[in-house]
Amino acid sequence: DLIASNEAITALNLDSPQALVQWIEETEQKPNFRTQTKKGKPQPYGIYIPRYSDLTGNLLIFPLNPAGSNDTQKFLFALWNALVIQRHFGMKAILSASPVPPLEKEDFGDLYVDNIPLGTQGLLPRNNYHQFKPGADGRVEDNLPILWRKVAHLQKLRELTFTNDDNTPRLVRAISAHPLMIYHETDRLLLAKAGSDAGGLETWLYQQAFTPVNKLARLEGGQFMKKLSQELEKVAAIAVQHNLNASSYKRSNLLYPFNEVIQKLSQEQGHTEIDREVLRAAATQDIYHEL
Repeated sequence: DLIASNEAITALNLDSPQALVQWIEETEQKPNFRTQTKKGKPQPYGIYIPRYSDLTGNLLIFPLNPAGSNDTQKFLFALWNALVIQRHFGMKAILSASPVPPLEKEDFGDLYVDNIPLGTQGLLPRNNYHQFKPGADGRVEDNLPILWRKVAHLQKLRELTFTNDDNTPRLVRAISAHPLMIYHETDRLLLAKAGSDAGGLETWLYQQAFTPVNKLARLEGGQFMKKLSQELEKVAAIAVQHNLNASSYKRSNLLYPFNEVIQKLSQEQGHTEIDREVLRAAATQDIYHEL
């Protein structure tokens, strides 16, 4: 129908955020495709439209011209298309730069991603993804649902950090570097988004971002992040129990007690109870004078 209505169409550009959110929220609808740019010209990026029937080995092949100014942006553009197409049609899919499929359908699961860039390996730690574990008794979820959960958290952070640019590539590179980097990168992006408003907007952004950032870090960090989160929760409970409230919501005030304790612990020379009591007393006195 699109081709019949407009001979100038060259590519179908998927509205990836809208399509991904539909599947994440389980409100499946037909994916929306853009056929023109904002200036009314034919869309150059997306799934190319053939002018004649083209079938290779009983396989549907969608030639894709990804948009983006760098390799990470182009790869994520292609990945979002692959995820939506695989889920929409309910069949196996391969994302590859090869003009012909590199694998037979028996050799991979529901989604296979070829040539994963180094900067996205936190999002995609492997090539092959199954919806359910092969050979398991019953329908036991495998790694494809985990990938979708990561995508869901990234989409939420995309909305919160969006300014003039889509910052998803920066977030993906962050989780690939180290589980804790997602906290740092999100922090930088939220500060830029809030600008000079260090009050209500900044506080709201951090409250909204905490859950997706925390879950992304835990999905990527495994036992390390689980243990670290448990210890930080203990620290937070101690702060609440002893009423360690800062004089304002500035990060220097909020973090001062925590930083003071960490600095004192780094100075510990011995391991006797007396040494620790001296450090505890010194930290308590310094925090008291500061607050």
